[in-house]
Amino acid sequence: MWAENNKTKFNEEKSQVMLMTRRKRKEQKEILVYINNKAIPQVQKLKYLGIIFDNKLLFREHINYVADKYKKHISAG
Repeated sequence: MWAENNKTKFNEEKSQVMLMTRRKRKEQKEILVYINNKAIPQVQKLKYLGIIFDNKLLFREHINYVADKYKKHISAG
């Protein structure tokens, strides 16, 4: 309803949900989000504008990704 009221459209095929927290709670970490009555998948990491975010905001995945990417360029050149 919010998107409709604000004349915004979301693509449910490209959308993902991620709960970001650094807390170590024992509560349920599964959340359900729907767009146009379609459930959006929950992920542990996602790539947005070239940056890989994980649910703990540690950036290890991104650092490893960038390091591996440049290792290939260095060894190829």
